[in-house]
Amino acid sequence: MMSDPMLEHYGAIVIDQAHERTVSTDILLGLLQDILVHRPDLRVVILTVSSMTDRLLAHYDPEGLMQSLEELDYLAALDDDGNLSEIGIIISELPLDAQMAKALLVSCEFDCVNEVVTIAAMLSGM
Repeated sequence: MMSDPMLEHYGAIVIDQAHERTVSTDILLGLLQDILVHRPDLRVVILTVSSMTDRLLAHYDPEGLMQSLEELDYLAALDDDGNLSEIGIIISELPLDAQMAKALLVSCEFDCVNEVVTIAAMLSGM
């Protein structure tokens, strides 16, 4: 986060096992909350056990969380249990917006990788 404090190179952040509270996790969630004020387009997905859900929703906009989950589901980034699918894991590792990352992955099937990479490069410079 030192080189990219506003996480401009990322469209989605996935935090797994947020129920395992540590000082690092609390600091990370606090930083993300501050970043979201300036980056409403950033999607944060917090994976936790269901007993923590109510406490986490108190800090984040529930509609925004649902919108993020719906987008990840639409992109086939979540499996039937709500966990990251294989595609979701790959998408989360790419420093692109989730939709652009999925387009890049699918471009292989349509033999248009060069075109999608060009578009992704042009859009990421904005």
